[in-house]
Amino acid sequence: MIVPNASAMLRAQLPESMLPFAYGIFGATMGAAAAVGPLLGGALTQFFDWPAIFLVNVPWALLALGLIVMTSKPQIEKRKGRLDLRSTVLLAFAIGALQLGFIGDAVDLRLVLLAVLLLSLFVWVQLRVDDPVFDPRFFKRPAYLAAGCTTALGNFTMYALLFQLPIFFVDVRQVAEIEIAGALTAMTLCMMLGGPMSAVAGRLIGVRYTAALAACANIFGLYLYSDLESALVPLDIIVPMALMGFAGGMAGPVVQAAGMLAIEKEKAGMAAGGLSTMRYLGGALGISILSLRLGSESTTTLEQHLSVIPYYAGALFVVFMSAFLLPVSTKKADPIEGAL
Repeated sequence: MIVPNASAMLRAQLPESMLPFAYGIFGATMGAAAAVGPLLGGALTQFFDWPAIFLVNVPWALLALGLIVMTSKPQIEKRKGRLDLRSTVLLAFAIGALQLGFIGDAVDLRLVLLAVLLLSLFVWVQLRVDDPVFDPRFFKRPAYLAAGCTTALGNFTMYALLFQLPIFFVDVRQVAEIEIAGALTAMTLCMMLGGPMSAVAGRLIGVRYTAALAACANIFGLYLYSDLESALVPLDIIVPMALMGFAGGMAGPVVQAAGMLAIEKEKAGMAAGGLSTMRYLGGALGISILSLRLGSESTTTLEQHLSVIPYYAGALFVVFMSAFLLPVSTKKADPIEGAL
């Protein structure tokens, strides 16, 4: 609930010219948190036991609450409507069935089919109610469609990689878990650095070509990563992980800004919620595909890990193609803006 509302607040309360930079800082903050969180969690668990990882969130939540109260602009026009709980539950069951269909050694086609039917029913309902949970018509707008595909498939690859690396080095290379932190931290820290660079690149070469360049860098990073046979220690994999992290951090802000600007400001919350759902759905499916390829045995093999890479490559290729649905620029003067 927090992430899409924070994204919607940026869209609703900042000038449009500031959005790429704002989403860059937003993405950099999330990257920094992703880098620091696991290390901090490990230290807290070691020194204070596991309840500390929950207690540490309390002061941060209070700080966030104070900042929201002090900095948020009052909403002048409060839109009347109601939360459609039936549609919300329907979507939850659809995503849940899809997730369950990928748990185990093989895809359960019955659950996948049920998920498709429920999702189709959800879309049908949303097109007919006055206050939809999410308006599927958003995906008719090229920039929003590109943002949804990039968000889902980028996270499909990133989250699967974050799970795969520890399993690979522990099972195949017999490396201690603590030694793997460097490669994962390199990815998330470079993601943090890529966020602010996104706005700069967007001004210099435009939104479309920034996203396309980032996708190419991501694909090249995956090419380097695919030589797992030569990766004997985590240090061998730091360069491709750092490159992929930087590419992901660079693409995210310009793509999100373009997608959010494609939707009217008063519907920012719904638009942000849709992109956030795509993010988590993509990540969950990426981890599920990884699980299917690695199997349920107690240990995994090099061949099993290599078999996942074509799935990453396919996802990143679609991300690259999606870049060309984006506008060249998000400036109002740009003639392509009318298409949004």
